[in-house]
Amino acid sequence: MEFAEESMILSLGILNNEIKYIRTIPVKIDNKKISVDKSGTILERFENLNKDLIRGKK
Repeated sequence: MEFAEESMILSLGILNNEIKYIRTIPVKIDNKKISVDKSGTILERFENLNKDLIRGKK
């Protein structure tokens, strides 16, 4: 997707039809290369987007 340089990989641990853990991995996408973002900026941006979405539902 054009301009989709930042994303998240979501890892779920499921046991007996219950989610036991959720792990988010922020990544940068550059052409065909994906790298983990260790700076925290992508995670912070996604958390803020989530907060904005929750506020919008109220």
